[in-house]
Amino acid sequence: MTILIILFVISLVSLIIMILYKYWRLRTSDFPIYNTNQTISQKHLITSKEILIWRGIVWDQTKKYTHIAILNSIKTWIILVHITQKRLREKFPKVFKEKTEIDTTKPNSSFIKTISDFKTKIKRFKKKIKEQDL
Repeated sequence: MTILIILFVISLVSLIIMILYKYWRLRTSDFPIYNTNQTISQKHLITSKEILIWRGIVWDQTKKYTHIAILNSIKTWIILVHITQKRLREKFPKVFKEKTEIDTTKPNSSFIKTISDFKTKIKRFKKKIKEQDL
């Protein structure tokens, strides 16, 4: 999964670099017309207002589809984990034992018993203090 994420990031970065390179060529008026040596200035090709409009559209679409891709990848990951865990539990039931019973046969430790006694005494003491204050 990490390899796929790394490949995705690399492809995304390379795509951004290609788009920025084309944008830079447009800004510097170095955009050739078909296969001739002539170039078009930026003013004749595209205006700054159109660039802002397209930038907004591209940004909105990028946000939308990035969110969709992230949510779909998380959803797929959760489904795959659930399915594999379910199949593993079916194939190896001894490894994934579920504790259905609580052992009540174990003796309680004296430390836990004294702490629970102290808690009950403190509760009684607090109750007496509240009754005396009222």
